[in-house]
This record gives sequence, structure tokens and C-alpha cells, in this order.
Amino acid sequence: MPTNHPVPDHLPLFAFGTLRRGECNHGLLLGCYDRWLPATLPGFRATTARHGFAVVVEDPGESVAGELFFLCDDGYDETLR
Repeated sequence: MPTNHPVPDHLPLFAFGTLRRGECNHGLLLGCYDRWLPATLPGFRATTARHGFAVVVEDPGESVAGELFFLCDDGYDETLR
């Protein structure tokens, strides 16, 4: 059954690795978000890709803990780049 909920222009960013608060790359997000929430991504697990980057892959029954960052509208696209 379809829903009539509008999709926002800017979705939040789910961070599960070094972009999280207290991690080495979080500085890349400083000043780029106005709030954050703890979050869990159900149905996925974190793993390491061939080149050493962390990725998530579908895995029913698993979940990935992370943080959801609500990026500022001004600079949203630049932050994602």
C-alpha cells in the first residue's frame, strides 16, 4: 500500500565508521550539521571492502550501529562530496 509521505530534499547522513563523533575523520563534519542521533541500520552488517574501506552489506538478522547526522541545508551537497 503506497504512502503519501513526502521525501525530504535532504536526507540525513548515516555514519558508522570514522565520521562518527570521537573518531579520526569526524572533523570533516564539524560545522556541517545541526544535530545528530544515535542510529541503527537493521538488516545489514559492516565489513571491510577489498581496498580497506568499511562498507555495509545486506545481512538479515544483523545490524550496524552508527550516528545519524542532519546536515545543514547550506553546504549540504558540498558536505556529501
